[in-house]
Amino acid sequence: MSDFIPIPELPVFKQKSRWDLFNAFRDTLLKLIVIADQTEDIWVRMNLLNGWQHYGTPYGEAGYRKVDNMIYLSGVLLGTALNTIAYNLPKNFRPATTRYFPVATDNDSSGHITIDKNGNLTIPTGCSLLLTSLDGIIYRAER
Repeated sequence: MSDFIPIPELPVFKQKSRWDLFNAFRDTLLKLIVIADQTEDIWVRMNLLNGWQHYGTPYGEAGYRKVDNMIYLSGVLLGTALNTIAYNLPKNFRPATTRYFPVATDNDSSGHITIDKNGNLTIPTGCSLLLTSLDGIIYRAER
């Protein structure tokens, strides 16, 4: 998952006319559209929330990618509090309804995570703070 996409620098909007401002905004928007198109089939690293962290070596960082409207998750999480949102997936990467996914946790036990239609990836009670794997989670994105 080392194919991350850099976000372009945004221009400083200190132009003298509305036309200059419009052109700068248009150019920035076009750059962002190109980035959005490039995220197809490229792993995107999750910037985790609420104290959740990437487990680290020997496991890969948590991330996701989209291939033909199918979303793939991967990586291992280390947490600080259950029943919290670990990540919020962007709009085009969310399921149409809340989904429950079985996951592997520490000591060869299992648990589950939820991803709701708002993109909230939640680690509920019954999972593990020490190791929660996202490997193997696949679902269809909302259109």
